[in-house]
Amino acid sequence: MTKKVEIRGSVYQLPKGVEYRGSSIRVMFTHKGKRFRPMHSRLCSSDVNIQDKIDDAFSKLNELKQLIALDALTDNAIIKRFPLSAKSTQDRMTNKPTKVKDLVPKVVAFMQQQASTGQLSHSTCEAYKKRLVSPCYMGPISECTDSVINQKGLNEYLLSDLSLMTLQKYQLALQKDERKNKTVNLGLDAVRYALKYAVADGLISSNPCVGLKALPVALKKPIVFTIDEFSLYASKAREIDRSWLANLFLFGCHTGMRVEELRALSWHDIDLEKKVMKIRRAYTSGVFKGVKHKTRDREVEVPLLKDALKVLMDQKIWTNGLPEVEVKVIRKTGIFYEKCQFVFQNQLKLNEPCSWTEQALSKQWITVQKAVGSQEPKPLSIVRHTFASRLISVGASSYMVAQMLGHTSSKMVEEKYAGFFEELGGGGYLASLQIKLDSTIH
Repeated sequence: MTKKVEIRGSVYQLPKGVEYRGSSIRVMFTHKGKRFRPMHSRLCSSDVNIQDKIDDAFSKLNELKQLIALDALTDNAIIKRFPLSAKSTQDRMTNKPTKVKDLVPKVVAFMQQQASTGQLSHSTCEAYKKRLVSPCYMGPISECTDSVINQKGLNEYLLSDLSLMTLQKYQLALQKDERKNKTVNLGLDAVRYALKYAVADGLISSNPCVGLKALPVALKKPIVFTIDEFSLYASKAREIDRSWLANLFLFGCHTGMRVEELRALSWHDIDLEKKVMKIRRAYTSGVFKGVKHKTRDREVEVPLLKDALKVLMDQKIWTNGLPEVEVKVIRKTGIFYEKCQFVFQNQLKLNEPCSWTEQALSKQWITVQKAVGSQEPKPLSIVRHTFASRLISVGASSYMVAQMLGHTSSKMVEEKYAGFFEELGGGGYLASLQIKLDSTIH
């Protein structure tokens, strides 16, 4: 059994038990309930014999497995074959205590490696890293009733001494420190991820975060564009020679696509005859990646309504027929190279086909906001909420809204857009149905 992985721009086959983590090649095996990941070699930009190193690592791993079968594995046997991991091997074999601060660098390196292969989103990786290295979260917290966290911080805790009660005190202290519940939850999510890694690495037997409940977060009613603002923002964009941006804005409002999905949409993903499109990728933080999902890659197929089709016909004038570009897409199943002809291609670089970056598109939208002259300019990202609110306003069920947004469950829709569903109570829902019934009478 092998796994494909990209290293230094080339794709290699990693046999089972061999890993590429950060900039190193390691092997993984379990011995007496402990998981070992000794380093075989550290790669540099000038390495050309990477496959040889992978093969040698696999060969030495098999030698260790033979020793394990004979119950003859020692720390010297591991160090002899993997000298770069001498200290960590000795620590593991002698059960040397590990503190949280010793774990953090390993977790950060692992997260970055996971992000590079699509196993973890770049935004999540950066958010967790920010909290794991922040003194505000890992340093002393005076409000905490636990003496170690109060005086030294969570960083100084021994992993073996962490308990559910300790983390509950830590959670309460963060909450008392005038942090919002959502911020506290994110900080605990980062700690939970780190401790999950510690369990997988054999440093602790169980995750003390199990049973730790997230703090309640009040969901605010999402901000949306009104019907009047549809025309206003689109017309102002066209007035300042941003017709393509008007189309991107309107298409988002008529389909509910995320902005990062709009920027990665290709004409190859659209079937105008069947009036459907597939959402296959997103473009964020300079990286193309597969569609959001917790456990697997998937393609979301959504129908195109009349208004969305009208926008596409107008956008064809601008980008349909422009050169294709091959992009690297990171998916959970591996790295793929796909040819794209972007629907909303960067209009400033027609000679060099590419998509819009977050920063470049944001600057373009700011010019539209200034042209509108609103006291409370609205961000482009709320086009998705706008589409959902429009569906709800005409009586669509939460299940139907979830389907149109590409969700597999209606639970998130019911929670996120509860305020819009409540507005339909007491006759609003019946009124919207009556409007639809009236429209069928000629």
